[in-house]
Amino acid sequence: PTASDIYLNYQPEELAGSIKDNGVGFDPKLPGKGGIGLTNMQVRANLLNGTITINSEKDKGTMIRLVLKSLNVLPGTGTI
Repeated sequence: PTASDIYLNYQPEELAGSIKDNGVGFDPKLPGKGGIGLTNMQVRANLLNGTITINSEKDKGTMIRLVLKSLNVLPGTGTI
């Protein structure tokens, strides 16, 4: 990719972030190359009570959005 954008948005009830690039992308309808990266991201998001959305289009880049809800943050510490 020649450009990437990263966004983070924190609210007391959720943390949302996205990464977008203008790389080669991929067709999500086609079978993968045997890797476990996308599956691992989904599993980890679920473990954190979150959701992950991956949008990609061949030759147009990829956008990944992660939303974590109901964070257990210790008051005044910012520590999860």
